[in-house]
Amino acid sequence: MSATGPAHPEPRPPGDGPFARAASAAADALSDAGIAPADVELLLVATDAFPAYDAHPSGGHALLDGAFNAAVLREFDERTGLTHAVPIGLTVAAGAPADTPVRYAEALLRAESRRTALVVTVRGPSAVDARVLVR
Repeated sequence: MSATGPAHPEPRPPGDGPFARAASAAADALSDAGIAPADVELLLVATDAFPAYDAHPSGGHALLDGAFNAAVLREFDERTGLTHAVPIGLTVAAGAPADTPVRYAEALLRAESRRTALVVTVRGPSAVDARVLVR
């Protein structure tokens, strides 16, 4: 172990926390759609509670905070093989329509002239949805 942690992190079992479950669902969605992880251009992770939210010193939303990126994106990297997708975090209010993340992703695909997006929604401790959008 080094001063910053183990030299080689231990592999985590599937289902270790909501974002691990989300990443596993994302891998399944990619497989079901027949899309290779390297072909995904946009990763949109929508949730009502990012891991870094409570610890953020400003008390604001920590959507693209370094702790968010390290904690959440690691799950997707390890469990899906996404290497080229642009990551975007989105906080979704509790009363927002269920299709809000998909509508945002569709708008981003159009605006950025991109073709594929992986949209993952995590609501509460156990509600996870993952879908692939192809434009």
